[in-house]
Amino acid sequence: MRIFNAKVKTSELAFSEISDTTLNKGKSANLLSRFINIVKHLHVSKEVWKERQALSRLSEHQLRDIGVHPATAKRESQRSYFDIPDVRKLVENIDKEKSKRG
Repeated sequence: MRIFNAKVKTSELAFSEISDTTLNKGKSANLLSRFINIVKHLHVSKEVWKERQALSRLSEHQLRDIGVHPATAKRESQRSYFDIPDVRKLVENIDKEKSKRG
């Protein structure tokens, strides 16, 4: 089983450093890694979820006005709370780096 060392910032629920300390493979390590990823991006998950809910409330006419097919909007609004697009994670990381620099 893998063991992770993590430095947690108390002001925000995020792990700033994660280092693998053992070399054993297994499902436990994968689950722990996924859990850490979820915690790191929890606030982004909430934002994405709100956007998906807003998308689900649009009429077919409104969806077509913004260039989204109703079936695509339905699929998107039914995605999991924790299913965050990689682009959103990347944007979040860039924003954090900018705020650190001042």
